[in-house]
Amino acid sequence: MTASVPAAQRHDQYYIETIVYQVENTLFRVPSRYFHEKSEAFSGASQISKASGEGSSDNDPVKLALPQDANTNDFLQLARLIYPLTVGLPPPTDLSRADWTSVLKLSTAWGFRDLRKLAIAELSKSDSPKDSEYFLERLEIGRRYSVKLWILEGLRGLSSTSTSLLPLEKLEALGLKTAMRLLYIRNSQPANTAGACRTAREDVSTTSSYRNGYYITVCSRCNCPVTEHTLRKDLMQCPPLETIFDDELSMLEME
Repeated sequence: MTASVPAAQRHDQYYIETIVYQVENTLFRVPSRYFHEKSEAFSGASQISKASGEGSSDNDPVKLALPQDANTNDFLQLARLIYPLTVGLPPPTDLSRADWTSVLKLSTAWGFRDLRKLAIAELSKSDSPKDSEYFLERLEIGRRYSVKLWILEGLRGLSSTSTSLLPLEKLEALGLKTAMRLLYIRNSQPANTAGACRTAREDVSTTSSYRNGYYITVCSRCNCPVTEHTLRKDLMQCPPLETIFDDELSMLEME
């Protein structure tokens, strides 16, 4: 009697089921498992597509509705990541900042938590000079995609007097509440000389410095004359930035 041959088993990683999505006027055949297992938005669609046959061929694709500001190229960048990650390979290294922004856009909208974290980590890398335009960009993209880390970085930079004040039209574009709060925080910082450590005069650690033929008392941290430091009673008592913007920041998680 011939022994029965056991049925072949599908490999749990390298047997890849796919699904056809129509994005605008382009068809994509992508790994379905990643969409159904990793996305909050797609997690319930697996059984529906299996039962109806939708997405099984080019003739019957799943017509995918994109977020309002997204396009086919955004989906392409997402797919470029999903293919290697499905089989445990590292993500491609040639994605530009614009490509990673596309990934962040769709991963945020569709609940791909791992792709969102990856995009945030990549976009957090920057060699740009940290000026007012840099902090403005951080605040705007942080708010657009609910990235608390970037919102905090942008607010801190724009509220510091060591950063140049934004032009009026850009300040107004942030909204009246944000503009007023940023100006309040900036105004609460003592207007000492450039490079001063902004320590209240009573709290300054002093040393002597020989200048113009005589010794004067200066701050040991910033080397400014002690008399140029503001008295504590004249300093505005400003709450922490996190407290001032608590109504916005408290609703977000740090990632």
